[in-house]
Amino acid sequence: MPPTLRPFRLTPLVVKGATFQSAIPTQIVSNEEFVPFGRTADQARVEQVAAGLVERTAACRGVTRREFLKTTGGMAAALLAMNAVFGRFFSVGEIELFEPAAFAEQQGAPFFIFDVQTHYVSAHYDPTDAESDRKGAVSKQALLSLRRRIREAGFNPKLAGDRGTIDDLSWRNFVKEVFLDSETTVGLISTPPGPYPQEAVVPPREMAHIRDEINRVAGSQRMLAHGLATPQLGEADLEFMAM
Repeated sequence: MPPTLRPFRLTPLVVKGATFQSAIPTQIVSNEEFVPFGRTADQARVEQVAAGLVERTAACRGVTRREFLKTTGGMAAALLAMNAVFGRFFSVGEIELFEPAAFAEQQGAPFFIFDVQTHYVSAHYDPTDAESDRKGAVSKQALLSLRRRIREAGFNPKLAGDRGTIDDLSWRNFVKEVFLDSETTVGLISTPPGPYPQEAVVPPREMAHIRDEINRVAGSQRMLAHGLATPQLGEADLEFMAM
């Protein structure tokens, strides 16, 4: 993604580093590649109502606010707060603040999960590690470090079994983690472009091939693929954009 053309500036309605008082954020968040919209008055009211529900219920249950927010009751509080501000949209009752079993009864069928940005690294990407020395490039070690940071932070205990090599980002491990180790229904292959489409982290031809092979084995459309568009290359990129 290209850098923003203007400096990232906070507006009075956008608070950097804010913590939310509910299980559902009440302000659009940003990684500082774009300026988010400010929080609306209704969103502020939702957080105020949710915070009150959380404080009162946590006290009644004899737990801290943080402990309560980790339970299904925390999610129930957020849904109740949105109902209070926007009208009854979610089927949730106050009993669900206290009883996990009551919340579980409302879950129904499994969710349809569409992961719209999944990644792997082609085995043929940057064979000479030339990207390590190119300014602004995407090196294999930089890609591997993203996974390493997630592993070291402990967000996903299953990553403790990583080998710490680029094989952890291979298409084979990608298929295993997306379709066997998670509840993803449909995934979409995405990739940062390289200096030319055919030299991207996952080139268009390979992306289309992996997509088609997964769908062939699954017998259904379980995988989609992003299209790479690099119009600055002009006619040289028409074939790849069409693909």
